[in-house]
Amino acid sequence: MDKDKNSGRDDEGRLIESGEGAAMMGEKQSIDPQESQSEPGKSEELSDAGDYITSDSIEHAMAEEPPGKSEKRTITELLYGVIANPVETLRYVAKHKLVAVGILIYVAVAWIGAFASIPGTLNSFEQIPDLSGIPMFNPHSIVIFTVVATPFFSLLGMFISAGILHLIASLLKGKGEFPGLISAVGFASFPMIISTPLSLLDYMLGVSISLYGIISLPFTLWTIVLTIIGIRENYNFSTARAVWTFFIPLIALFLLVMLLVIGIIVLFVGALSGQ
Repeated sequence: MDKDKNSGRDDEGRLIESGEGAAMMGEKQSIDPQESQSEPGKSEELSDAGDYITSDSIEHAMAEEPPGKSEKRTITELLYGVIANPVETLRYVAKHKLVAVGILIYVAVAWIGAFASIPGTLNSFEQIPDLSGIPMFNPHSIVIFTVVATPFFSLLGMFISAGILHLIASLLKGKGEFPGLISAVGFASFPMIISTPLSLLDYMLGVSISLYGIISLPFTLWTIVLTIIGIRENYNFSTARAVWTFFIPLIALFLLVMLLVIGIIVLFVGALSGQ
């Protein structure tokens, strides 16, 4: 037994002297520098599994946090956020896909605007004697039509316009989803609810110039800006791409109308020259 122990010590001594034992011991005790050192400015903690958690990984985890784990916001907070903090609010709305609330806001804005315009519409019809005897133009019919038709046509217009925007955004390599866009468009229309009661000014003042058209212009521009922000946040776009997504359909529609007008003029001139 003593002889075996002595021979083991001799073998170990020979390994150390030759450098092989030192290399083996160094391999056992060496630690990867990438594991033992962190980049400057990054705080780190040791998790239960033994891995280091940096501040960057925490921020990434917070950005990837599922919607269900984030703080819930009430409708009142969201509506206030559209006015006070639109970027963060529309990002939240698009991420959480608040489709039902967005549709409700959009229809409510359209409905209030339609009801506010009823007095002016009735006043306009009264100025045309030939229409006064037609049943569909009496006050009762106009109110019923407003109640029934406004939700339908506002929803139809909302989904058609959002569908076109989603198509353009997809062509521009957007990564968002249609429900998120519907939610953002609905909330972006909220500022128009402030201007709709002002449509009564035309009726109350009895002026020929539409004051509502002038007063509502800033609110319309405000809504356009909010819609562009909603597009940007939903599709992870740059602001420039979001602007193009919004205006490409309008430019295409304008060019189409111009072509139709030019075509009608050409046909009219051709018909006159043929005579």
